[in-house]
Amino acid sequence: MADIYDEYKDLITKISSLKYLNPKILKALEIVKDIKRDKLKRVILAKEVIVRRKVNKILDVLRGQ
Repeated sequence: MADIYDEYKDLITKISSLKYLNPKILKALEIVKDIKRDKLKRVILAKEVIVRRKVNKILDVLRGQ
């Protein structure tokens, strides 16, 4: 079991060191970070829209009283 872990650890070390050697990999990592950032922004905007709708419904009910 320890041998498998050592092989895994060596492989991960090699892969992480390879990413700094290849500019295409660095560009791909940048794109992945941008996509994650965009997804987070979309989630935040969607939550803001939901909250705004709820507040507007509450205000409509209060105006009707």
